[in-house]
Amino acid sequence: MAIRKTLPTPFGVEATYHHVSALQIHYRERVCDVVVSSFLDETARRADCQPLGTLETIRLGFAELGAKTEPGRDAVYAALMARSEWTGGEAV
Repeated sequence: MAIRKTLPTPFGVEATYHHVSALQIHYRERVCDVVVSSFLDETARRADCQPLGTLETIRLGFAELGAKTEPGRDAVYAALMARSEWTGGEAV
């Protein structure tokens, strides 16, 4: 699962494939921290290339994820897609 959206990178090339590379769940605070890595495209990701960049950690609350206990992968991607920075993106 990933998000397809063209975003600029510090290297002057555009990344089009964005993948959750880390998820840390804080049960006491009922939040999770998400790290999204950006790749040139899906082919680069599947070839185990290094990401062109990693977005700042995004904190999502369980309520935002619609989760009562542990949030699932689908809920994490849906919550990311609902944020303004991903407007126009496509879940792939």
